[in-house]
Amino acid sequence: MTRHSSHVSGHHGRGWRPMTLGPRYLLPLACLMLTMLVITEAMRLWSIRHGGLAFYSSDEDITDGRVFAFTYVPTICGLVVTILWSFAEYDALRLEPYFQLSKPEGVRADVLFINYVFGRFVSTPFIAIRNRHWLVVLVSMLTVSLQLLLPTVQSSLLRLDDSTAVFKESIKMWPDFIDLTTQDTLVYGSNTGGDLLVYDWVRSDTYAMAPVGIALDDKYETKMWKLNQSVYWAEVSCEDVHVVDAVNITSSDTDEPYAGDHSMQLNMSSVSSTKDRCSLEINDHIVIPSSTTHQQILQWQPKTKISNRTSQCTSFDLFAVVVDIRMSGIPFRPEISSQVSGFGCKMLYKNAMAKVDLNANGSLSHLDLDKGSIKQISNTSIDTTQFKETILREAEFTSGLTFIHGESKSLKQTGRDFVDDIDFIVKKSFVPLMSRVFDVGGRTVLADGYRLAFQTALIVDPTHSMISEAILIFGIVIVLFLLWFYPRRPNMLYGNPTSIASMCTIINDIIDDTELLKLNLSELSTRQSRSLLRNSWCVWRRRENGQAYIRIETLDASIVPHAQSLKPRRDVMPHFLVIPVFLLEALGFVAVMVAIGVLFAFSRETGELTQVTSDNLASLFTIVPSGVASIIRALCISVYNNLSVLEPWFVLQSGRASASASLLLNYGSRSPFATAIQCFQGRHFILGLMAVVCFLNVGLSLVASGLFDQDYVTVSKSTQLMSYWDHKFFAISEDSYLLSELDLIQSSIYSGTSPLPWTSPDYTFLPAHATLIQDQTAIGSLLGIGAKLKCQQLPLEGHYMQDPGSHTAYWKYSPPGDPTAVCRLNSTAMASKHAQHRLSVNFVTSGKTNQTECQQPTTLVVAHINRGSHSGLSTDNTVALQCQPHINIQNFTVEFDAQGMVEYYSPKDATGITRGPMFENATINLAKYNQELSNPQGTFSSAPNITHNSTHHYHDWFGILTSRLYQTLDTNPDSIDPRLLSHAAQTVYQIFFATDLSVQRDFYFQYMDSPAPISDGKIYRWTWSIEPSFPSMLVALMIVVFDACVLAVVFATRRNRSRMPRMPMTIGSIIPWVRGSRMIKDLAGTYTWRDEDRSEWLERLNKRYRFGKEEQSGRYLLDEDWVDPHESRENYALSTYSAGIRMDPCSER
Repeated sequence: MTRHSSHVSGHHGRGWRPMTLGPRYLLPLACLMLTMLVITEAMRLWSIRHGGLAFYSSDEDITDGRVFAFTYVPTICGLVVTILWSFAEYDALRLEPYFQLSKPEGVRADVLFINYVFGRFVSTPFIAIRNRHWLVVLVSMLTVSLQLLLPTVQSSLLRLDDSTAVFKESIKMWPDFIDLTTQDTLVYGSNTGGDLLVYDWVRSDTYAMAPVGIALDDKYETKMWKLNQSVYWAEVSCEDVHVVDAVNITSSDTDEPYAGDHSMQLNMSSVSSTKDRCSLEINDHIVIPSSTTHQQILQWQPKTKISNRTSQCTSFDLFAVVVDIRMSGIPFRPEISSQVSGFGCKMLYKNAMAKVDLNANGSLSHLDLDKGSIKQISNTSIDTTQFKETILREAEFTSGLTFIHGESKSLKQTGRDFVDDIDFIVKKSFVPLMSRVFDVGGRTVLADGYRLAFQTALIVDPTHSMISEAILIFGIVIVLFLLWFYPRRPNMLYGNPTSIASMCTIINDIIDDTELLKLNLSELSTRQSRSLLRNSWCVWRRRENGQAYIRIETLDASIVPHAQSLKPRRDVMPHFLVIPVFLLEALGFVAVMVAIGVLFAFSRETGELTQVTSDNLASLFTIVPSGVASIIRALCISVYNNLSVLEPWFVLQSGRASASASLLLNYGSRSPFATAIQCFQGRHFILGLMAVVCFLNVGLSLVASGLFDQDYVTVSKSTQLMSYWDHKFFAISEDSYLLSELDLIQSSIYSGTSPLPWTSPDYTFLPAHATLIQDQTAIGSLLGIGAKLKCQQLPLEGHYMQDPGSHTAYWKYSPPGDPTAVCRLNSTAMASKHAQHRLSVNFVTSGKTNQTECQQPTTLVVAHINRGSHSGLSTDNTVALQCQPHINIQNFTVEFDAQGMVEYYSPKDATGITRGPMFENATINLAKYNQELSNPQGTFSSAPNITHNSTHHYHDWFGILTSRLYQTLDTNPDSIDPRLLSHAAQTVYQIFFATDLSVQRDFYFQYMDSPAPISDGKIYRWTWSIEPSFPSMLVALMIVVFDACVLAVVFATRRNRSRMPRMPMTIGSIIPWVRGSRMIKDLAGTYTWRDEDRSEWLERLNKRYRFGKEEQSGRYLLDEDWVDPHESRENYALSTYSAGIRMDPCSER
């Protein structure tokens, strides 16, 4: 059988197509998708490269406009693409059966009963696969992706997250060393002043580097600095030495079980190195515990403590021995055997370039050494002799010389481990010592680096962006394919086939349904009809007049008897009219409303919904509401699509329906956005309400994307804090060695925060104990001790006196509260020709005096601008401040992390200590501290090799640091602001005092055996909080309630309106209902007419129509119901009317 029609094959692409399937619509749609794809990919790459699209330092920076932009704009873009595609997709699916019928080779006849629009759209791809309609498969898959996925992933495309921003900036450093004479002072002062290197926990255990100055405004957001910088470290190089006549072990001579310890005499008369022929003698007396049968004795000695050493031993700095002792016969008289090994070590000082990571307070976090740049530090840079003595003294004091343990290691392995331990001790002692020799008053260097700042970042979710991009790429491909494919498809249409009238013209003029009518399909369901026609074909034939038509040919002769024997069944009604399905849908709406109401009430009470620790979990609060909104929107569109087709038939069932109100209605070919007003004008209120619902559901998808907001908040829980420090004890100190903390003070001044735990720039706090994890902080009431300066400007005239010849000078001032008293401060004459800096600042402090009214500690801060070698002191270039220090002891509310770093502190009212032993001792210590301002390196005049002419005496570190801090606060070089000078001086003064108390906390304060509880303790942690948006939640609830009410009205008003055996959703379903009716004869020959002409023709006929079951024939029929007696059909004969109308079958509308 030949299935071919030259007529159809000769009209490829010239038939009618809606605008949505033409290039004027599809090409801009593809461009829109492409633009959205490019923008999404660009944002994703930018976010990955820079850590985010935008960064915000505080919540105040995240304005409502910005929140609206990143919350709703992506969703709006997704909805725009989805809605625009829905127009093309709807036309593609509803017209697919007609394009299938247009194939010259013919198609199976069951295509007459196929409709892809009015089913459940998620099942459309599977139905199309079964029918092998591949275009529908692609289109429907894209529809499912756009309807359900795209708005959902777009709603969570952008989100806020804690992130690290990277900025390329410069950081101040002081890499130069102070001169060797000053180093001798610093190192000797450390060696004789009793100060240990006790604050090394704030640094690396291994490496030292130059101090840095971090800008004050960076302290709250800077997370880390990355830069290339020189680092310094110490290490030991050891080699084995030969041990002769090493050990003599003695014990008590008795047969009783031995209950005491063995006495070992370590007498190494000859410890030699084969390389250097070094010979020395070690004598020591060690008690061996008798608890085990195996003991290992490890001992090391600095070279300086070993007597009788030869000159060849100078290549070593320390010697160590490992004695392995084995005892048998315990508990009676033991038999003792031993083995001894030894080694000598030399200390090396090295430096290299490294990629350095610095914490926000300037301390070293991590480094990556450039091994190719490693070199030894020369003796001209640091005083290696003093370094060696100080490091070995520190190692001896903190770790001891002798170690005893019972590990069952080999002698060789124990020796290697011992060398590693010594190396670690040396490295650890080197770091704080090296940090002292950097010249913080010398040359300032700007080092290029990268600042990593902790900020809230607007990021592009990588997973959601990839899903969105995949959907858009798929959409572009499909749209371009439609743009290419549809002009090339066979097309039998001359107009829009949506209305009943249009389908009737096709049935009358194009389809030969003789065979179909034999099957008696009038009351059969759609499924029964399709099963009967599964083996039938629609083929193109030509009539005698040359007109092409479709003939339904049955290949199986048994179909007719089988059809007549079938028991008629009704189609399942649309889902929204089926009671069980409607109840499920109603239950879903109720569940959504209840969920919104519960969340609304709960969040109104608590202020938030929940906290989340996972980004994926936080995304669910955006994805789930958007997904539910997409499902509701798809459900309502399905209801609208079904109603738009059924509404004309509901009108026809009522009878006496005009053509304009029934046969000519074409709501099914138009979107709800375009038909809402027309529905109300045509008095189709139910359909109009559904169109409004569809419109509002677009808004529902929008507000659903912003239903929940994310905020980075703290959550707390009560806890019991404990303190092991006595809050009522303060010891009186000897002279402090303040410069041992100079690098820590430098860091505190420029960063605005202290690198020491339990320390702020102006207070030290007695530590508290709390069980914290890394991301938690604790808050409680801690005792803080600090100092303050109360300053007032002191006029230069009448208060400063100097003797130019002897370079001596003094200041006169009156103590506070006694203006009649005159006190005197001696100082060095401030000759500007000796000034080393443009702005010099000097601290002059009061000493001991017999004048009772002048015994109150006083500090004079004098700042002078150097304008040349001959400029003297005057009111134009000099400002003097008279400052009185005061001790401040009170309780603070302090927030601290697991390492004890202070993150926040605030004084508590009425908790100050102003009397008692603790206050008196603290005041005495403050007075001593005040005296040391003029001699910050401490009392070192007794040192045999240091004289008062040392250049170190001219390093006024307090003044230098105050001058530098002032210049960061005031950039005007020509004048001095007394207010800013007072602030800079007080900052330096407080930092020195607080740092000194923290470093020497063990001396100043008393550690208790049992802890004391701290009141009001809480543990805090930062987390992302999910907070509902009350306006969005209220709007969403109103829309859902409106949707539910309209669906209930639809169910109530349309449930019993349908009396049809099947749903008239396809052209095949109405063929048995219109064939043989008088109505269809009025449409004969109008197949090639324009829709406007056909509508005008039917309206001029002015007939009424109805659909129902005929009493005589017993079949369902769509026919005329009433004819106006004043009108005659002959007046509107088809031949007469058609002669006056324009025929344009190839026009696209």
